Amino acid sequence: MRLEGSWTNTHTAVPTVAAALAYDCLNSVPLHKDEALALVESLEPYVEWQSDAAYKADPPPEYFWPPYDIFGTIEQIKTNLRTGIYKNEYAFHTDMYTSLFGRGHGKRRTRPSTCLATAVLTL
Repeated sequence: MRLEGSWTNTHTAVPTVAAALAYDCLNSVPLHKDEALALVESLEPYVEWQSDAAYKADPPPEYFWPPYDIFGTIEQIKTNLRTGIYKNEYAFHTDMYTSLFGRGHGKRRTRPSTCLATAVLTL
């Protein structure tokens, strides 16, 4: 299929929205605690498969990264869900992404849906 003269070649405008409106939209998505808890619990078997979790929780002093207890982090996120710490889906996703998946090491990576919107907003 030839793309010459197609819509993508003739329309160069990029849709935009005001940052404040986009941020308000992200924060308007309600948190469904039961589903969020099920999501976190569904990740646990994959995390348990990580062979160096104990080493990273208590690394030697010369280790490049600071100590990181992934199982403690998962428990904290579940506690935060149960106690209502997260005001909305975006707050939950942001915390999950930064505390569970954004801690370096490079072995785990997922980006929750509302964080995808943020990635697009920050490009």
